[in-house]
Amino acid sequence: MDISKIKIIMFDTLGTVLDWHGSIVEAGICLGRKYGFSLDWGSFANAWRVEVFIKTVNEVAQRHRPWEKIDVINKRKLMELIERYRIAFIAVKFK
Repeated sequence: MDISKIKIIMFDTLGTVLDWHGSIVEAGICLGRKYGFSLDWGSFANAWRVEVFIKTVNEVAQRHRPWEKIDVINKRKLMELIERYRIAFIAVKFK
């Protein structure tokens, strides 16, 4: 292969280099210990990823919703999941 014709090299670091899922699970377990509750943190992390990166970012890419910074999308979805998983008392810490 003639590498002189390569114009760009792209790769995904979220989930490949960065252990996003494991970090969420570990932080959740620590929160559970601190506040005395248990939760399926793997399920929580998966729901967050699906709702942000598969649904919302895809909607933005297809122009079904306006562009927003990923940090805004992540925080909004996190707050929704905190309420859905009935751990809303933690939400006060993030506001």
